[in-house]
Amino acid sequence: MGLQGDTSFRQSGPHLDDEGMFAIILDYTAPIDQIDNLLDEHVAWLDTHYRDGVFLASGRREPRTGGVILAT
Repeated sequence: MGLQGDTSFRQSGPHLDDEGMFAIILDYTAPIDQIDNLLDEHVAWLDTHYRDGVFLASGRREPRTGGVILAT
């Protein structure tokens, strides 16, 4: 039996059952000073999705051109 039919390799969580995982790659479309002005609101938005169990990891890209979010 291959991994596709073997459910022992599946993880479960609030959003992992059959929905999968997503890597979201973000590119800034505004100047960095405008991005920085909204950082507190952005962090609050991230925190909400971490609390809900949707976001697993996130961070800035280097060089600072956007960000990455791993989500379920």
